Amino acid sequence: MACGPGLTEAEVQAAGESYGIKLPPDLRGFLIFALPISKGWPNWRSRDDNDIWKMLDRPYEGICFDIEHADFWPEDWGPKPESIADAFKIAKQRVDAAPKLVPVFGHRYIPSRPNTEGNPGLSVGWLSPTPGCGRPGVALD
Repeated sequence: MACGPGLTEAEVQAAGESYGIKLPPDLRGFLIFALPISKGWPNWRSRDDNDIWKMLDRPYEGICFDIEHADFWPEDWGPKPESIADAFKIAKQRVDAAPKLVPVFGHRYIPSRPNTEGNPGLSVGWLSPTPGCGRPGVALD
């Protein structure tokens, strides 16, 4: 893993504002120490990085994929709508209400809330079978 100079406090603040998130303290401290610049790491120094936007959308997109292709529907969401578009709207409401998952590396994330030290690292994948990946879903690392 190649690293560049760490972010300044101002850059951390700007990154959070640019992407509508608050970086958790553990990730914040890591990024102030050094900024990974290797493939798969978000470029938090960029104010409008398409890769970061894609990473931020990945949890919702994965849920939608599994709603459509793997019969995923949590019981506590109520009855599954007949319309896939309506199911996606409910999923979007649920994802928006949950703590934002902040990308760390590849499919690894850290929850933005609570904004305290010690949040778990999460591996975010799709529930449908992926060659070589099994059925990972969201698992604690």
